Amino acid sequence: MTGSDEALGLAGAAGFVLAVGAFVVAAGLALAALRFVGGIPPEQGVEGAVGSFALGAVVAAPGVLAMLAVRGRPALLLPAAIVLIPLSFLSVALVTLPLLIPAVMLMIGYGRRSSGRPEPRGKTSGTLLAVFVLLAAAVVILFIHQDPRSYTTSTGGGSTSDVITFFESLPSLALTACAVASGWVLAAPRRMSHQPERTRLTQTRAPREALKSRPSPTARAFDLLSAGADRAVPHNAWRVD
Repeated sequence: MTGSDEALGLAGAAGFVLAVGAFVVAAGLALAALRFVGGIPPEQGVEGAVGSFALGAVVAAPGVLAMLAVRGRPALLLPAAIVLIPLSFLSVALVTLPLLIPAVMLMIGYGRRSSGRPEPRGKTSGTLLAVFVLLAAAVVILFIHQDPRSYTTSTGGGSTSDVITFFESLPSLALTACAVASGWVLAAPRRMSHQPERTRLTQTRAPREALKSRPSPTARAFDLLSAGADRAVPHNAWRVD
């Protein structure tokens, strides 16, 4: 840890936040792979692979936000932590329930990293709202429309009430990307205010005033002649006794 990380503690250290974010990203990719490998035949084609990836991308998005938060954007830790809470109940089999652990860790990390330099409430609230709404829409669009499929294999057949189609997975991926991009933009650190106009005018005017205060060449020549005359003729030479 660096000196600043030691002041933030383990939960606020940049390395720890990066590790938690990487874990969440890995969990999202693992969920996508598990859904694709363990799915039924209609979910194992190219369309099924893209659909599984779209679902895993939503889960991985909070991890990406957490990893971006160490780039001077601690406000991203709040939506990353809050979004993980409903995502932890995404699986009926409760496979995603362990996501509650990184959610708590990121919430603590947000408190540590934002305590030193608190962000404006409007900025934090706007970032949270934008990220949450976009990621929620990315999940809803995957399951809002029922797309039943039937299939046959060498040993039998079956059907399913819904699969994730291209018309659902591609918009979901776009919404997930927009959520990450919006969070990055909205949580950008405050820029230093530009130099006031009055200060710039004063600094520009100062050299001009200095030039104006300098005597002209004619005045300098007259002063030199006067000084030479005073040295050549003593002051008491014009005295009349």
